[in-house]
Amino acid sequence: MHSNIFPVEISFDEFQVQRLPYQDGLLDSLRGQYNITHSFFRNDKWIYISSGTENAEQLGELTQLKVQENIEIVGALIKHIFFRTFIRSFPDRILGFDPFLLLSTQEKDNLLTPLFPKPLSEISFKKVIEISFRPFKQNSKIIYGMLINTFYKWFLEKNCLELSNLGIDLTNLEVNILSSKDTSKGVVAPEENSLGRIIKVLHLKAIVDTNDGKKEYFLNEIYLNRSTENIKIYLTYKLGERSAELIINNIKDKRQSLNNPVNAFKEITPVANRLFNLDYKNYDGFTFNITEDNEVKSKGLN
Repeated sequence: MHSNIFPVEISFDEFQVQRLPYQDGLLDSLRGQYNITHSFFRNDKWIYISSGTENAEQLGELTQLKVQENIEIVGALIKHIFFRTFIRSFPDRILGFDPFLLLSTQEKDNLLTPLFPKPLSEISFKKVIEISFRPFKQNSKIIYGMLINTFYKWFLEKNCLELSNLGIDLTNLEVNILSSKDTSKGVVAPEENSLGRIIKVLHLKAIVDTNDGKKEYFLNEIYLNRSTENIKIYLTYKLGERSAELIINNIKDKRQSLNNPVNAFKEITPVANRLFNLDYKNYDGFTFNITEDNEVKSKGLN
């Protein structure tokens, strides 16, 4: 039986890694100064450092660790190396880090395309590829596996100011705000965080009922939560109620079909094939491969 789990192969029992004693503020300082050439993460009382480029400056002391005794550190290195390797090979594709979210750029993966005689560039229902790395037990050892899933989600490329200027009533609609991690440096797309429902719109601002009470936000800083309910409101504005209803029902039927396990595996396979042959390494000697053998029973993954 095949699965969406692809084992990570590490060919050594011990590895070396740079580290520094943890201090308040040091992690942010290192990321701010060296993010282009290094990756940083904290584990217990240490800040661990992965050199991401050749001839990168040595910033910490080198220490020798055993793979099986430091599985969390191994996992963090795998994730950071995967991230750097991926963005070198496929720039401008990352939507999130751990899990890694990748938006398909193929038009066939926008399920709205065949539904419009003329495409609406600002709205889509596109495939998102989710990749994560998780530890599993294989025989007597802990190994990591790459898990791949796919799902589809709505995208609406208009902020609430633009929607309000179109005459759409935003009252009682749920909204999100975008926020960037301080470590992303523009490589990872901003994350959407739910705020709450708009109580009132006052010219360029909205009063939003949040978990922390009523707060004001500029309309150009917030976006509609991309729920089916909100998307239907926008489609109704653009196309009329009947057309909006037909599109929403059509997407619902397509989504159910794509959730079929056979179809899901077909979606995963071409993604995995593009990842097997990349060169996963840092410049302190930590390397790994992602194997094609995803037969769960033969590998004993559970």
